[in-house]
Amino acid sequence: MRIIASTAAWNDDLDLALTRLKALGFGEVDLLAIQSWGLIDVEALASDFESEAARIERLLAKHGLRAVSLNSAFSPDLNDRSDPAGNARRIAQVHGVARLMERLGIAIGAHYPGYIADWKNDPEGVWSDTLASLRDIQAAIAGRSLRLAPEIHFQTPFENPDAARRLFSEFPELPYTYEPSHFIVRGIDVRTTADLLAGASHVHLRGCAKERLQAPPDQSEDDLRWVIESLRARDYQGFVSIEYLPKADFPVEDAISRMHEKIFTWLEA
Repeated sequence: MRIIASTAAWNDDLDLALTRLKALGFGEVDLLAIQSWGLIDVEALASDFESEAARIERLLAKHGLRAVSLNSAFSPDLNDRSDPAGNARRIAQVHGVARLMERLGIAIGAHYPGYIADWKNDPEGVWSDTLASLRDIQAAIAGRSLRLAPEIHFQTPFENPDAARRLFSEFPELPYTYEPSHFIVRGIDVRTTADLLAGASHVHLRGCAKERLQAPPDQSEDDLRWVIESLRARDYQGFVSIEYLPKADFPVEDAISRMHEKIFTWLEA
């Protein structure tokens, strides 16, 4: 497996994010392409692709870094299919992100699978609309030499293991991203998700704890080590992306560095 790190720990300045990842010793990175982060303009990838793609390429070249993965989100949210123009806009963003992946030689990326939308008081409607949008996204990239693997994620329709299993029973060909923090934050024993980890195409990792989506690497260390050892046992050949988020109540750069060190310690044990 290959251990990489995400630009997700920084907001609004891709140059800074790449500067810091280079300083932390990474040569391969995972680009966070979510509009609200302000690192990559997903709307521009749909409407002015050449300018935004060239900007990203220049910054990667400036720092001598290679982007090998990407994590995105599309709007309108996947549960909102009420407006045909909105659905077309979402797919235009998917095409823009896919073009960027192809331009940079990125073979796999993650994406946010959509809000749980419990305010609608219609869980089955949210489920069916989200599933329809997931199918649209996969159809939009059919024939391209890349995969988009939605992340099984906290506060989404797929946040508990049984819901994730239902998703894969209804859409068995769907690749997906596994991130243990999204189970641990709910107090779920990750060992009960061994089947989900075994089928994952892509993996994110960070320190976490019950009711704490991100934490220093020594939090839930036994669970995270189990994830890495399980991946090693299945001879996983994909990426493990260290993905911390901004505005943590602990030093994020130190957490990224120590998580990196711990993973290699576990792999060498």
